Amino acid sequence: MAPKVLDLFCGAGGFSLGFHRAGFEVVGAIDYEPAALETFRLHHDTLAVPADLSRLLDDGGPTGEDLLDLVGLTPADVDVVIGGPPCQGYSQSSDRDPDDPINDLVWTFLEVVEAADAHAFAMENVPGLLEHKGGETMAALVECADSLGYNVAYEVLNAADFEVPQNRHRVIFFGVRGGEPTHPEPLGGEPIPVQEALSQVTGELLPDNEWTDHRPTTVEKIAQLNVGESLHGKHRQVRLDPTKPARTITASNRHIHPFEDRELSIRECAVLQSFPPTYDFAGWENRDARTRQVGNAVPPKLAEHIAYALLKSLWEVTDRVPTDSVRTSSKQIAGPTGRLTEREVEATLLRAGGLTWEQVGDEMGITYKTASTHYYRAREKAEMARETFAVFERLNLGERD
Repeated sequence: MAPKVLDLFCGAGGFSLGFHRAGFEVVGAIDYEPAALETFRLHHDTLAVPADLSRLLDDGGPTGEDLLDLVGLTPADVDVVIGGPPCQGYSQSSDRDPDDPINDLVWTFLEVVEAADAHAFAMENVPGLLEHKGGETMAALVECADSLGYNVAYEVLNAADFEVPQNRHRVIFFGVRGGEPTHPEPLGGEPIPVQEALSQVTGELLPDNEWTDHRPTTVEKIAQLNVGESLHGKHRQVRLDPTKPARTITASNRHIHPFEDRELSIRECAVLQSFPPTYDFAGWENRDARTRQVGNAVPPKLAEHIAYALLKSLWEVTDRVPTDSVRTSSKQIAGPTGRLTEREVEATLLRAGGLTWEQVGDEMGITYKTASTHYYRAREKAEMARETFAVFERLNLGERD
């Protein structure tokens, strides 16, 4: 069976989308923002409920078990908890208050992890979390997760290293019970530039692609901006370099188009976050709400690579690959490469998951000799085609002893 995921602070669904693409099953989601939840429900066929997770910290307030009840889940229904608690208290792009109550939402995340008795978790936040109170907060989080029985690791990743056309540095905090957490390795090669990403946005008929109707004086000011220059100083509304990944997309700031004298549309910001071009965002009556949804999201492509790394850690814990996830991943990997068949990818993933040839054959419904043939054909193709080999390298897979 596919590993089952509960998404906390789910927002518009970027984290869940990445895990779904990697073959996980999203079984529940929680957020506080109505518009974000509506967006999530448009794209994910699972129960997504409104809840103020900060109340878990109140004396006499709801517990982690209560939150599971709210989404109709028990610990047996959850393998992995994911989430990106609000980061304003840690963000370098805002006036940080080290004592802001919102900072404590990282603790509610771990409280739900404990209640779910999850095999693993993945939490995303801004790098400022590592510096909060001189590093004491991160040390306490590690100690807490360790006391719950998790082997933990954390690392700052740049989304641009994982097929996201944007420089976006985020700390990923992993925990796995019984195994070692594995972070995704940067893919290498040239990152996706802004102009390539924006080529997906071909007209105003796409959802959320309406452009700002600037005042003539504002248009004149924008027209004077060179690449890297800002309309309002510091990091706000910067003219993007078309040949490089975008600057960080935030919840309150749309940068300036590289070629046109206007802000980016919400749709353009979304593709720079690696959302599909047709991914709808609810809340048409409130443009700021849609901007927040996009800027607060975990980029789906980054989430997908996090999911693959976590999946590998789960294989090592169970000594068995989740075969439903393999089948889903096989379709998604084989399609983009155009060189591997689904059967070749499936045989490779199952073998990499630690199954014997007989077990691989049984899972695929074929003889072990045919299964091994699929596997070795895939390896031969990988050696001949750099882009195909990148699939194996991306998943950090190889035949296990």
